[in-house]
Amino acid sequence: MNAFAPLLHAAPDVDPAPRSPAAQPVAVVDVGSNSVRLVVYDRVSRSPLVRFNEKVMCALGKGIERTGRLNEIGVESAIRTLARFAQLARAMNVSTLDVCATEASRSASNGAEFIQRAEAVVGVPITILSGEEEARYTALGVRAGFHRPHGLVGDLGGGSLEFARLDQGRPGASISLPLGTLRLGDRFGGDVGAARRHVDNTLHGIAAFLEETAGQDLFIVGGGWRAIARVRLAMLNAPLRVLHGFAMPRAEALAFAKQLGRYDQAALAELPGVPRRRTDTFASALVLFDRVVRAARPRRVVFSAFGVREGRLIRHLPEREIDRDPLLVEAEEIGRTWNRDPEMGQALIRWTDRLFQHEDPAERRLRHAACHLADIAWRDHPDARPRMILLELSQMPLLALDHAERARLAFTLFTRYDGTAEDPELTPLLTLLGTRERAWAERLGRALTLGFRLSGAVAAILNRAYVAQDRGRLVLGLPEDGSMPFGDVVDQRLKALARAMGVAKTRVVQDGWPGN
Repeated sequence: MNAFAPLLHAAPDVDPAPRSPAAQPVAVVDVGSNSVRLVVYDRVSRSPLVRFNEKVMCALGKGIERTGRLNEIGVESAIRTLARFAQLARAMNVSTLDVCATEASRSASNGAEFIQRAEAVVGVPITILSGEEEARYTALGVRAGFHRPHGLVGDLGGGSLEFARLDQGRPGASISLPLGTLRLGDRFGGDVGAARRHVDNTLHGIAAFLEETAGQDLFIVGGGWRAIARVRLAMLNAPLRVLHGFAMPRAEALAFAKQLGRYDQAALAELPGVPRRRTDTFASALVLFDRVVRAARPRRVVFSAFGVREGRLIRHLPEREIDRDPLLVEAEEIGRTWNRDPEMGQALIRWTDRLFQHEDPAERRLRHAACHLADIAWRDHPDARPRMILLELSQMPLLALDHAERARLAFTLFTRYDGTAEDPELTPLLTLLGTRERAWAERLGRALTLGFRLSGAVAAILNRAYVAQDRGRLVLGLPEDGSMPFGDVVDQRLKALARAMGVAKTRVVQDGWPGN
């Protein structure tokens, strides 16, 4: 009897509460033309956490353009890798092992023979995705990594290039092209000019398809393209190095591709940020990046770490769950797990509502996320908390954040923990924020600090008080029965918030909203 069920046949009950220790992990293996990867997730959820991630560059599709067959050395490497992955998944007690194969396995003359051997070592059936299915699951994966993404998804592999439209997160029409990094390298070698002409001619054939999403975001998936993002961030000495959500306007993307296009193969391999395992295919990935951006004419190029594997994972969730904002889902779960009081996040949202009545939806979601995350550093030494929270927020696997939003969230919580704007650790991050964004973050941070100081991090206490701006004054409202004492430290925090709000006076009331 197999140790694994090959697929989940029904969506599990959705539990927005903190993760249960009893929740069983789920494993997805993606057998691609260039790499074979295992990702083990903690469970099927809107915001899955990765428990284990391993990739082996087997290069199954190397030479397929010339021979029509899977590379024999790659086949043996993939079989060894799949046997290891199956053993690891079994040891991790996964509830499901989902193995899918893509372009090389479906198009090679010896693909069926390879799949038969592979199924024998993994112990479950392997799903061979068509090009359209691959595109659809990749689009669903991008949907998992962003909040209602809209535009075009491009997924670059070793053997193919898939496109799919996204309409507010809903996958639409898709197409698969025989353009991959391995295919391009096999066919043209170092002849970049010929490779560009071939890619242009192929993309010209789907010009009408690409025209539908011109001017919208282009979400790009694939290790070759993520390597380009790494190089860009390294050459900029960027304050944040998180790839997921990193975005470049079209003009910047084309200028960067043109800059790198002047490098020869050896120089490209020496660029900072290029993974050694990508040096052989980086030039092809760069050609495809440049020509796709030119042909698709997007507003921005947005890099996604989520793709076909995450699409295979979240396909079991109901639509209403996938529609939830992954940033807020994860922030709430982290807060409920790490905060001293699990209800403090919601209490802080209510506490700050009156101070931010005119915010836009983008600011509201950042404020809510900050409220949920505002107590996660309480275990750290007080002197270390500001810098620790900067480090945490700079790397935390929060989804649906671009770099400017992540920087604003980090500065907010840095301020909440009494960090000073003159701290040199903060300086690089502030380059991502304008004056208005900095002021917003400082106000929210000061409001959170006041809420914690007043309540002692107890939601039930904070829910009996309010803070609001009224006719040039900052008003702190306390219970009428005098049960919440007001002291000097609270007064200092109130005045600090008033200065951040640009308010000259403060007032403390114990008889309800003034003027009533």
